[in-house]
Amino acid sequence: MENLVIQSDIPKIVRKVRGCNKNKKICSLKQGEKLDICFYNNRGVGENQKYWLRHLGKIVRNRHICPIRVQTWMDISDVTKKHMWDTVIEYFKHPDIQSYYLHTLEHMKELWGNWRAELNKKYVKTCESKVEALKNVAKGMDSKDWEWLVNNVFYTAKFLEISARNSQNRVCQQSMHIHRCGSKPHREVIYEMGGKDGNPPDVREVFVKTRKIDENIVEPETRKKYDELKMTMESEPTLTNLQVVERCFGLQRHGRVFGYGGGLKRKHFESTSQIEELKTKLHDKEEENRKLMDRLEQIEKRLVQVENERVEHSDTNTSSNTNDEHQKGV
Repeated sequence: MENLVIQSDIPKIVRKVRGCNKNKKICSLKQGEKLDICFYNNRGVGENQKYWLRHLGKIVRNRHICPIRVQTWMDISDVTKKHMWDTVIEYFKHPDIQSYYLHTLEHMKELWGNWRAELNKKYVKTCESKVEALKNVAKGMDSKDWEWLVNNVFYTAKFLEISARNSQNRVCQQSMHIHRCGSKPHREVIYEMGGKDGNPPDVREVFVKTRKIDENIVEPETRKKYDELKMTMESEPTLTNLQVVERCFGLQRHGRVFGYGGGLKRKHFESTSQIEELKTKLHDKEEENRKLMDRLEQIEKRLVQVENERVEHSDTNTSSNTNDEHQKGV
């Protein structure tokens, strides 16, 4: 008779996960002590960027700071958002940190949306019915708050429609040259590749850096896309980075631009393009004015020369007339 294996005797493989975001660096700060933070492409970068990002994530998940019973980010009051911002700058410093207020709120909005999407994926989609989802309370969340979210957010017709569409879009995007830089943001990669010195890499260099394995691009499709980027940039060197991206990856929507991660939207590239265009026009006008000034200066010199010649001629005539009169008198 064969030995029966009891299911409970089989060792269960426990998957190792990152765990709760404690952000011990912030907790270890003394009274009044703050961490330096740098900004690039409208978001935090540098040595302390991971602590900055973790702190933002903790804030949007804290029900005492960021309200849970709201359907959209726009439903959160300006007073509450200001309180969230004050909680951010309590632990971080930058000479011009106030100018990044709106950009940081935009980043927090994205993190807040990602958190809710994570709750939906982990605690709602795994359930077969709404009743089951109501019982499957998210870890660390009050049951009443969870009930409100399920009834007023996750099971509304609008949210279900958006969720289904996003799921379909993610399926289509899975084959779109997945990056290989892990949790490191693209802006941090660009910052380290020369952005901090005012010499950022072009889109082709960023594409290679974020998709290579052991210094090589191994996926055939990714290699093909790199060759397309290279050919496009070499055949039309005057194209901007945005134009190159849209030639190779299609029209970029308002959310973000391929290869640049969060922080930069299409409108920021357009603004930069407009600024560069205005700078070019200004330079042309300044050159035109310089030429006009040179011409005016030449004309003025010519007028002075003509005036001097006229005065000399007049003096010569006067002297000649005087000599003639003197001779007649004699």
